[in-house]
Amino acid sequence: MNQAATLRCAVDMAHAIARDEFDERVFAEQLASLFDADGGVGVTTMTYTLPAPTISVVVGGGPLCSEAMARNAAPLAARHPGIRAQRREGTARGVRISDEVNIRWFWTTETWWVMHSPWSGRYSLGATLHSGRDAVVFVGLNRARRDFTDDELLSLTRLQRPISAAFRYRRALQTALDQLSTLAESASPTHIDQGGGDQFHDAPTRREAEVLTLMAAGWTNAQIASRLFITERTVRKHLSSVYEKAGLPGRAAAASWWERRRDHA
Repeated sequence: MNQAATLRCAVDMAHAIARDEFDERVFAEQLASLFDADGGVGVTTMTYTLPAPTISVVVGGGPLCSEAMARNAAPLAARHPGIRAQRREGTARGVRISDEVNIRWFWTTETWWVMHSPWSGRYSLGATLHSGRDAVVFVGLNRARRDFTDDELLSLTRLQRPISAAFRYRRALQTALDQLSTLAESASPTHIDQGGGDQFHDAPTRREAEVLTLMAAGWTNAQIASRLFITERTVRKHLSSVYEKAGLPGRAAAASWWERRRDHA
């Protein structure tokens, strides 16, 4: 298989995840083509909720997965030998299901029938892309007529690593942004010196708070856009919204106001 194309896919998807622009269907379709997965590729997000986990599956290169199909699959996930192996391996390596279980026996089980037969997935290859306390994201590649090779298993593992690293980065970044938002939202409304002294009743949104904090620290619009993975146009839009809501004349007044607002938090 084309190793360069596989690594390019991994790099492109990792960048998209870091920007919070990950498109599961595009990713699945690319993998279906790269790995000749004639049974399709599914990107599954399992969210741990009570009384049972919920599953969302986005498929590329094969039949779509309906909400009903995902609901039926959720209770069987704990029995799936491939999923159990992926939990064991985490984000360290991919898993070929024929290495974990007698494949012909597996074809007779309810788990295979519900989770693989709609895509003719007699042979499958999978990898965990993200594993957290509240959710896990994994990918499954299906073939109808032949098993995946050792080289293909290694290729999936190589692709898995930068993507799982990007998920960890995005999670850490989002945690920091959420903390920043909490600090901003805990600030009590203050009076405005510039703009007629009217009280600012509409608190900044989370993203506006992030932009304001960086702007007040002296960052340019280009630097803010790069840091938050948004465009400069979006930065200007957020700032304009704050100027309008708070009755501020411009950037310097907004920076001064934001610093005072945080000081009084």
